[in-house]
Amino acid sequence: MQKTNISVMEVRHIGGHLAAKHYVDKGVIEIKDGEYVVQIIIGPGIPIKILRGRIRNAK
Repeated sequence: MQKTNISVMEVRHIGGHLAAKHYVDKGVIEIKDGEYVVQIIIGPGIPIKILRGRIRNAK
């Protein structure tokens, strides 16, 4: 995650591209995909932990 200002955290995927934004003061995670937007409301001030990595192939 990269901080852009006090209340917005950028969530980037393993390739470094922007995947979502976490509006800390509002308690909202916003994911944009083209013209579609998904907002996940978690409540203001609740800390979140984001893990990223590659998915292993099940064999």
